[in-house]
Amino acid sequence: MIEKELTEVCQKILDLLNDALLPNCESNEGSVFLLKMKGDYYRYIAEYASGEQKDMAAVQAENSYQQA
Repeated sequence: MIEKELTEVCQKILDLLNDALLPNCESNEGSVFLLKMKGDYYRYIAEYASGEQKDMAAVQAENSYQQA
């Protein structure tokens, strides 16, 4: 139950980052900050998830950090 709640909160934040904040960011510094934040939230999911969800979140976190 707690993992489900955490995933929902993290996903809402990731959706906000992907749909509104990153596309409208106008500075490189801001984009780097937001991409690092995106990586952090995927990392949070990877820390408690298991199986395929854990693997996917870890890959997404790494991709976000590399983009930043």
